[in-house]
Amino acid sequence: MFKPGIIDSNEGLQVEHDCDLGRNVAYYLEVVCILAIFGKTGLNLTLNGNTDDTVDQSVDSFSRAFTYMMEQFGQPSGSFNVKVVKRGFAPLGGGQVHVSQMFAKKLEAVSLVEEGKIKRVRGWVTSAKVSP
Repeated sequence: MFKPGIIDSNEGLQVEHDCDLGRNVAYYLEVVCILAIFGKTGLNLTLNGNTDDTVDQSVDSFSRAFTYMMEQFGQPSGSFNVKVVKRGFAPLGGGQVHVSQMFAKKLEAVSLVEEGKIKRVRGWVTSAKVSP
């Protein structure tokens, strides 16, 4: 629920939403998780739809990137949790993702000027309807 000056995450109670099958679940998480940081209660959300497609980043990629960014802003590592309950691929969907996130009491200032070096490249591979 959005009201001027207040972001309420349903008082921390479970919220479930069926996402449009034209976009990935991560498309919705990009907006919801940023807003939930500034909420007055924790977020407890279940999204149903595609977990992987060719348009948006995967849920796993979003989870790792967002967790890293929140740690840079001084949030504890357990304050954001994404659990993929079921995988779902376009165009049929059927995936389910559970997200729990605490609101931020305080955000630290951060300077992301230094690029750093790439130490290793890792990745996840998901597929559907192929033999193992």
